[in-house]
Amino acid sequence: MTDNQVLSENEYSIIPKTYPPALRKACEDPFDYALATKSGDLFYFEEADVVDENWVHLRGIRRGKDIVDPWRSIVNGNIMVTPCFGRGLDLAVSEIVWVADAPHGS
Repeated sequence: MTDNQVLSENEYSIIPKTYPPALRKACEDPFDYALATKSGDLFYFEEADVVDENWVHLRGIRRGKDIVDPWRSIVNGNIMVTPCFGRGLDLAVSEIVWVADAPHGS
């Protein structure tokens, strides 16, 4: 495996403790999640994959125009409208400010 490959579901058994609890859940339970980065960007996504203890791969990132943004008053950044990262996005865990499980309710 090269450094740039994401571990598949069967290749890892432990989700790093460096991941926040809701991000850890997103690695095991595809659903509805949101996170904000230190730069103020807001991502809505459906699931996450472990890259390593410092990086996570987000999948199912949704376009901002397709969702109502209840967090707009909290995050002073930009909701990701385009691109929607069709193949996912590798994100440094250290750049994450918060992660929400079911940000629109369950």
